Amino acid sequence: MHMTYTTSNTANELVNAFQSLDVDQQLALFFYIYKEMGNSITPAAPGASTVSPEIAEALFNQVNYSGG
Repeated sequence: MHMTYTTSNTANELVNAFQSLDVDQQLALFFYIYKEMGNSITPAAPGASTVSPEIAEALFNQVNYSGG
């Protein structure tokens, strides 16, 4: 099986611009996007995740405890 894909210079430029930001700027951008999206973000249905519960819990704990 051979997969083909196309790339967009605009998309690559956006990714490069995002990656050139420091961590605080990246987080601020994510926060701004989140706030602008408002109520259009909805939680996933229970059981919809394809991530194992152990991985999900580990990621949650990593984020939850990293701030303090």
